[in-house]
Amino acid sequence: MMSKPMMQFLAIMAVWLLSVLIITKWQLSRAENTLSQQGIALSQQKNTLLAQSAAFGRLQDNARSNEQTQAELRIKLSKAGQLVASRDNTITRLLNENADLRRWYGTALPDDIKRLHRRPAFEGPDAYLRWLSESNQLPDTGQQPANQR
Repeated sequence: MMSKPMMQFLAIMAVWLLSVLIITKWQLSRAENTLSQQGIALSQQKNTLLAQSAAFGRLQDNARSNEQTQAELRIKLSKAGQLVASRDNTITRLLNENADLRRWYGTALPDDIKRLHRRPAFEGPDAYLRWLSESNQLPDTGQQPANQR
């Protein structure tokens, strides 16, 4: 049989080992909880990163599309500028060739025609329609149009 001090020593060691086991189990449980929470946070960050990556891809596609559209618009603008220059050259050439055309071109437009060309700046289609309905009509000359049926 074992002596009493040995029994006390074994009892103390058993309590101590049990305490160490309980503390270790508690620490392991806390570590598992922390690991689980970090896994959830990592999953959420992964989902956020995937969404941001997809958005970035869409933005890159939009940027490429915008650049292509801008290049096409620059080409169209260049062609329009060439057409305007060609038209201006044609008008200048015709004016230089024909004295009657030059005199007609230099005369001022009638006041009613000038008024048709004047209009205020519009803030939208509603303002334009309101201006159209409120604007004064041309005075009646008392003559019937020649192309009337």
